[in-house]
Amino acid sequence: MKICLYSAVNNDSLYRNCLLSSPDIAQFSEVSERTGFYSAASAYNSVLETCIGRVAVLAHQDVYLPPGWLAGLKRKIRDIESIDPNWGVVGLYGVSLSGVHYGSIFCTGQMRWLGAPFSGAVEVGTLDEVLLVVRIGSGLYLDPSLDAFHMYGADICLEARRRGMKCYSISLPCLHNTNPYLIMPSSFWRCYFILRRKWLSQLPVHTSCTTVTRYAFPVISDIIRRRVNSILRRKTSPGFRVQDPAVFWRSIAKGCLE
Repeated sequence: MKICLYSAVNNDSLYRNCLLSSPDIAQFSEVSERTGFYSAASAYNSVLETCIGRVAVLAHQDVYLPPGWLAGLKRKIRDIESIDPNWGVVGLYGVSLSGVHYGSIFCTGQMRWLGAPFSGAVEVGTLDEVLLVVRIGSGLYLDPSLDAFHMYGADICLEARRRGMKCYSISLPCLHNTNPYLIMPSSFWRCYFILRRKWLSQLPVHTSCTTVTRYAFPVISDIIRRRVNSILRRKTSPGFRVQDPAVFWRSIAKGCLE
């Protein structure tokens, strides 16, 4: 099974220290960075059109994939295809239609695991953009109207569902080596409203960061909550990006890969 790996990169040092330092990196059929793009759609759509593999992995530059990760992904995809050969998108952290979160990622920005290991694959409504796995034969692409690097995970899942394809979250742990993210940028909320307008008939839409609703109440509550949290976290020790992802991973994740 040919699987290609792509990443939108604006920090070459971070990219090389994290994603490119992943032990399985040489086993991908193709590895390519996309630089100088203004949005995820502009970065990734061209590679989705030319991908030489059957599956494309779209990963953040600050993700570290531990030893055995690629073999684990291949097993998970084969398991999914045994029951659903027409799947659309798979990811590592997703949210069901009812708002339940499924995944198993260690986030250094919060210094904790997000989610917990689970068996099989769980059908979800949306997936987090930290890492998306797209079946090339699905014909799915990112929406260029989302003119930044947010909400494209939710959008591509909604598009897949509109076309009759299912999306799944799988338990395949990895490290998201990020700094604390206390307040969402304005570009996030701009994409929020673009998604809200586009999928108005499907609301509410639960995502890993917030819920998109008809009256956009989460926008106000989220801003207030994050500002309060940012004040409280100044009095504590927030998370932080680690210098050596491989060493840190070994300290937290013994035996977590299936």
